[in-house]
Amino acid sequence: MITLHDVYKQGSGAVKTAVLAFGARHPLNDAAPDAEPDWDQAEQHFTRLIETIMGAAVPPGDSGRSHRAPGRERGHPLPSVGQQPAWLPLSHLCQAAGPRCEPPAYPGGDVTYDERAEHAARLRGLLYLACPDAPAWAIESTAEAITQHAEETPGEPVPEAAHLSLPQQQPSDVDRLNLTEANLTEANLTEANLTGVDLTPADLSDADLTRAKLTVASLGRANLTGANLAGADLTDTNLTDTNLTDTNLTGAMLTGATDMRLPQGAIWNRETLWPANLASDVAEYSDEVSPGIYQVRGGGRSPDRDTIRV
Repeated sequence: MITLHDVYKQGSGAVKTAVLAFGARHPLNDAAPDAEPDWDQAEQHFTRLIETIMGAAVPPGDSGRSHRAPGRERGHPLPSVGQQPAWLPLSHLCQAAGPRCEPPAYPGGDVTYDERAEHAARLRGLLYLACPDAPAWAIESTAEAITQHAEETPGEPVPEAAHLSLPQQQPSDVDRLNLTEANLTEANLTEANLTGVDLTPADLSDADLTRAKLTVASLGRANLTGANLAGADLTDTNLTDTNLTDTNLTGAMLTGATDMRLPQGAIWNRETLWPANLASDVAEYSDEVSPGIYQVRGGGRSPDRDTIRV
């Protein structure tokens, strides 16, 4: 697998600048402002980015090895590098690393349509995590541009990446955030504005979506197993075949959500607002697991204590 050191050594001047900017976002603890970055942490973060682009696959010979950067809590595997000019290191490093990941990512060196589409989906997720305030069209066009040149060795960042620094527009049908099939596993999306976002069928398992705004979003076939949706607003959201097993739905607003199934193993409280057609079923098939906290039966994370029928 390509390393950050390899990218720096083999890259152009613009790539070297991107590597140094990326490293600068990994300071040593209690170090002076002009001290060298924590390159071990930067290298591990970079490895995590590349693994995500490649499908979170563990490279041969790395079985059981953890690449999570030191001090990064669960739920923060891809810390934001969105401060200006963070779009340069992230978009350019993803672009620079892509061709050198070619053997495991694209067997035979031929990029198929499906592989290119999967690559673009993963890049959209990464670019959103790094630049959540960027316009939706800029995220999509940058990911597409990088993907279209996946078989080339880049010398400069794709021009579309510069648009990531533009101010975010109000969500609309014209500029709807496209995160279809994105890998956002364990991502920190606390209080994120994902109004109208298309997340079909993205992977948000164990993601932190506390107080996130997901109104009129499309979450059909998305995987939210174990996600924290406490206080999240999912009003009028499409939940067709969405996997909400073992989620935290305390205080969540689900009124008007369409095609929602009984979320096995989910926890909720009296502040949780259910779709009208599901409220009675939830009460019937839940148990009180602690004062004021209830859990829908089923799922894989059963409470350790005795339960009380609601």
